[in-house]
Amino acid sequence: MVYRDSLFPRAPYRLMYEHLLETVGEKEACRIMVELLTMAHERSCEAELAHILGEPRLP
Repeated sequence: MVYRDSLFPRAPYRLMYEHLLETVGEKEACRIMVELLTMAHERSCEAELAHILGEPRLP
């Protein structure tokens, strides 16, 4: 658990992962998070993406 939590650069990433776990399951949640983290790194937009991920979602 500690290792997994250290993978997320900011709280919104961790919260998104938890949301995805509840809604789409572990395998899909992991796939989506790898894509998000890769995009944040490759496009140098980690902070901006964290802001977007932290915005309230509709139910």
